[in-house]
Amino acid sequence: MQRDFKVFVYPGGNPTTCYDPKDKLKSKYASEHYFFMNLIDSQFLTDDPQKAHLFFIPISCHRSGGKV
Repeated sequence: MQRDFKVFVYPGGNPTTCYDPKDKLKSKYASEHYFFMNLIDSQFLTDDPQKAHLFFIPISCHRSGGKV
């Protein structure tokens, strides 16, 4: 399964720009940032949602109640 497993990242925000680089491991979205940064360099990322087994929605990059 490891060879076939794929993750699709929903568009709408670039998680690489949603974090303060100095504070990325202390913010409330640190686990999301860590997951995404490891995912973008992996064999698991796909740009085809039809091939995906998991869908990643970067919530820290979306506005919620006027805050990021």
